[in-house]
Amino acid sequence: MPPAEPAYPLGRPRIGLVLSGGGARGIAHIGVLRALEEGGIPIDAIAGNSMGAVVGGLYAAGVGVDSLEALARRPDLFVAPNSYGNLSVFQKRRIQTPTVGLYFDGLEYRLPRALINDFNVNWMLVAHTARANLSSGGDFDRLPIPFRAVALDLRSGDTVVLRHGDLARAIRSSMSVPVSFPPIRGDNQLLVDAGTRNNMPIDLARDELHADKIIAVNCALPWDAGREGADVTEVALRLVHILSQRVDSTRIGGWDVWIEPDLGDTRTFDFDRRDELIRAGYELTRAMMPRIRRQLGLDPAEPPHPLTPTRQREAGLVDLDRLRVERIDLSGRRMSYSWVPRDELGVEPGDSFSLDRIERGLRRLYATYLYDTVWPSFRLGDHGEVVIDLQLEERDLTYVSMHLLYDNGRNMNTSLEVARRNLLRLGEALYLKTYLGNFVSGVEGGMRSSHVRGLPLALDVVASVRDFDYRRNVRGELDRQEVKLELSTGLLVGRQALLLFGARTWRDRGRGAGEVPDWAATDRTGFVTAMIDGTDQRELPSRGTFLRADYEFYFEADLESRHHSISGETSVSLPLGRVSITPHGSGAWVSREEIPFRNWSRLDLTRATWGRFEKKLYAPFVAAGAVDLSWRGPYQIVLWSSGIAGVRAGSFEDLREARPDRGVEGGLLQRSPIGPIFIGVAAELHRNPFYFIQVGHDLIP
Repeated sequence: MPPAEPAYPLGRPRIGLVLSGGGARGIAHIGVLRALEEGGIPIDAIAGNSMGAVVGGLYAAGVGVDSLEALARRPDLFVAPNSYGNLSVFQKRRIQTPTVGLYFDGLEYRLPRALINDFNVNWMLVAHTARANLSSGGDFDRLPIPFRAVALDLRSGDTVVLRHGDLARAIRSSMSVPVSFPPIRGDNQLLVDAGTRNNMPIDLARDELHADKIIAVNCALPWDAGREGADVTEVALRLVHILSQRVDSTRIGGWDVWIEPDLGDTRTFDFDRRDELIRAGYELTRAMMPRIRRQLGLDPAEPPHPLTPTRQREAGLVDLDRLRVERIDLSGRRMSYSWVPRDELGVEPGDSFSLDRIERGLRRLYATYLYDTVWPSFRLGDHGEVVIDLQLEERDLTYVSMHLLYDNGRNMNTSLEVARRNLLRLGEALYLKTYLGNFVSGVEGGMRSSHVRGLPLALDVVASVRDFDYRRNVRGELDRQEVKLELSTGLLVGRQALLLFGARTWRDRGRGAGEVPDWAATDRTGFVTAMIDGTDQRELPSRGTFLRADYEFYFEADLESRHHSISGETSVSLPLGRVSITPHGSGAWVSREEIPFRNWSRLDLTRATWGRFEKKLYAPFVAAGAVDLSWRGPYQIVLWSSGIAGVRAGSFEDLREARPDRGVEGGLLQRSPIGPIFIGVAAELHRNPFYFIQVGHDLIP
């Protein structure tokens, strides 16, 4: 049913603003809004589709033009969130970025829901509409500016007018371009962009919002724009455009002011052209201002009044800082116990309502890879506090992933993992992994669980049979076979600290050459590990502290201790704008005598040498320190350099006589969907300069 006529008199025509879709081209709407504000054009109602719904809905909720411009310049809205930085320290020990990942429902392969990860844009909409949404009670007529959006229901084929409910979901539904963005689930609905039905919803402004005068802003893609023979995204967008052109030819009437900025050949995803788009919308609207005021029936001599009477009611919005959480309702959960998402969210009834805290919890929840979607909605409950409705969409249980690692020192290695997630409904993963390649081959299986209900405990069970081929030169090499069974449990202290206890038994066999003797050992090992990990990336973090200390004791079948080892490493990454500086150090001491490279004349320090992975193979005492300097550029590119020094000795007493080894390295890191790509050069004191290339994560986390 259409809303009632507004009860307050304006003393002038009621002006409605209609904003079309158009992808990145719709950023020009922001420039139009700025010019209308500066020209004193009051806006009493807004209707929009797709990007027009995004800009119009946020503006209707009270988000100013300056804030809209800042949001348009955010580089992370349409990229996947940094999952690594949101994991607990126990989860970070195991996480790897797959080269290829496939989800299965039983034996049926599931295609991705869309090509663009929508977590960041979803949260942006939730955070910027929360205050207005709580104040309006979900009634879009009670927003600072009354608002309508339009979407298309894929199940019924009907056009859906979005006039109440969660404002962020309404906006997001209207911008769900098929293939590019996942559709939004409603009450037995599957909602997407309505561009094929109503890309310029003038009818809503006139009939539902009762506008007397209408300003229509068209940023749709012109017929001759775009690329021929484009990818699947471009094909879908062109299809939407073709259909919307035919439909809108019958609808684009009834406007009083038509604004169509010249946006040239800008395509749907040309978000890097945001400044020129905003400028184009602003300059055209500014130039049209005398005609706009005349066509709207406004007195040319009337002084500008940028805030409409309805927008001034923004002062009555609720104060979020005074609210508390009344309860948390979960929906969409099928295969996990309710405490699994609740523990990750970390918000309890009675807590102060904090968008920052909720965002951190949602990022942790999303980083578990148990859910495709984590969507919060906020409403006031019976006691005047906030009810958080958390809608979850669980991922399919079976996950098959392939990890590739190439470097010019170890050539190609790969692993294939089949994981069954959440089988026990505890958020755990049962997995089987095979390794194949020049450096490591074998098989591994086990269970990983990052939390146990009601207790800050984590559990890891691993069984493996693996061969390692440490290739050297004619003076020495080492082939190593490992048969291992390991059980560990950890006590989590917050999210970033872990005290890990465990035991492993393994059979180690090595074949040496040159200075390296053959060796064989059966080890029964107990270990204690203390870790703190607050870094935001595994490779070259930009911020955060890392600390790890390990104590291992080796014992016989009668539990009599044979020898011990202590190792540790630490780093602190300090951000200075785009530049980060990271000093770090590491060391190891072992009491055992059977060290393959005990008499080796130098210590490998730099990348593409296996010594960086197995320091305790060198000498009873090894220590190294380094300083990394990195610069974070656009498109996930990092330029970095590092200076390194290290010593090796047979004992602490020998350190006085030990000559330090030194090295430098540097290059480029590209963070990609298949993992990091390193390209660089290195040099050491006892080694000629060399180049290195590494693609992918190390297979052994």
